[in-house]
Amino acid sequence: MNDDDDVEEFSKKYVVEKRLVTQYLEHLRELERRKKKREDNRKRANLEEKRKTFENYNWKAIYREGKIKKLKVVVLDMYISMRNLKQSKGALKQEKVDIVSLDIAKSLVLDNRQLSDDDRDSNDQDSGDDDVVVQEIGMMYYLMHV
Repeated sequence: MNDDDDVEEFSKKYVVEKRLVTQYLEHLRELERRKKKREDNRKRANLEEKRKTFENYNWKAIYREGKIKKLKVVVLDMYISMRNLKQSKGALKQEKVDIVSLDIAKSLVLDNRQLSDDDRDSNDQDSGDDDVVVQEIGMMYYLMHV
């Protein structure tokens, strides 16, 4: 029903205003355009997802945002494989989510420990510098009052 004759015929046959038939046809075309756009976007997103490698993911951010369970099994398998993690044969998605989450959580804990150790080391060095300054001030005070 693309031309005016078809619209006219339809409106007479079903006793509907020509304007309403035209509006409805435009609505159907709009729905079809949106459907096509969603399909194209989905195809593009799937293609981009397939091209991603282990390094393309910010694993810690995904973990912090609670989005590990939203990853596809193929992506979870990629992480497990790249990190040489063990899993039971025929593991379900939830088991893989748990394995990946646990590994990332462990690495975050190790990172935090390493940072706090570095802070302690720098604080120890700083306090050593403070001791030297205190000794110099003490020596100057002693010399001024002797």
